[in-house]
Amino acid sequence: MGADIHPTLTIGQDTGVATKIESMGAKHQNCEVENIVIDAEHKIVSTPAYMCAQSIQEAAAGIEKLVKKVVELS
Repeated sequence: MGADIHPTLTIGQDTGVATKIESMGAKHQNCEVENIVIDAEHKIVSTPAYMCAQSIQEAAAGIEKLVKKVVELS
């Protein structure tokens, strides 16, 4: 990431990974598997679905929200 870019992202609620994300200059936001985090300033949308889902239905919920928001932002 650029020195002046500090996006807000999520990987769920994994403190270890969140700490590594923040050490690279981003801000981590805890998020449930079926939800998304939106950084409108940088037009970044993230979801922990791929890391945290216990079923395809849980993953699909977060991914579908993410895709819908990305389309809205484009």
